[in-house]
Amino acid sequence: MLGQCQAAARAGDVVWFVDSASTDASAALAAEAGVEVVPAPLGKGRAVDTAIARHSEGWLLLVDGDVEESERSIPAALRDAAARSQADMIVGQVQSDGKRRSVTPYLYEPLVRALFPEAPQLDRPLSGFRALRAGLRVDRLPGGYGVEAHLNVEVALTGGRIETLPLGAHRGPTRGYVHIGRAARDIADALLDLAVGYGRIADRRAWEAWTARVLAAIDDQPGEGADDAAYFRALRAVAGEPLPPLPRR
Repeated sequence: MLGQCQAAARAGDVVWFVDSASTDASAALAAEAGVEVVPAPLGKGRAVDTAIARHSEGWLLLVDGDVEESERSIPAALRDAAARSQADMIVGQVQSDGKRRSVTPYLYEPLVRALFPEAPQLDRPLSGFRALRAGLRVDRLPGGYGVEAHLNVEVALTGGRIETLPLGAHRGPTRGYVHIGRAARDIADALLDLAVGYGRIADRRAWEAWTARVLAAIDDQPGEGADDAAYFRALRAVAGEPLPPLPRR
């Protein structure tokens, strides 16, 4: 992905590798490739916040590093789309064949539909491939994996315009992944923090109880090669339980 970013860069563009307190050799490899390494505190959201703080004009393009192969150059596609867009944020939509999807349909989407009907319903709302326009209001970013969920809601609720960009197929981690439990919890916390901040819920504990049941079901994802049928039956059952009541508005 670093190579794609370097190839997509044009005059005046800068490629950064934001190193979120990594413990592997990724920062050294980025430096060897001639990319500026920007240190950041641990956490995906803190890495994004660090990049935003250095971003003063034009567009900031964000890409994930876990892509092994892609149908097209993701950074180049984002850059070209940003150059002609009037949006405030562009969310790249990639297709990952064989990847188990549980957090988006059973946690993120029910919460967003209930709490933030103004937010767009995206096919891949938790995509890490996106472009942010300078000056975009992105206050109170969560420190962890909830950053994409936060951006989707915050940009929509503050009047920002969101566009999507089809990016074709890419190959990365398939089925489940090791951090899914932590990511799901961060996403739930980010959405409930926003709901409290915007006065959308009166009793956070009731919503935390609902999310805890979904999170427990997500934690029970089977191992690689196992049958998913029972897992998704359990997820559908718990995610289909009634949501807590909303305060009258």
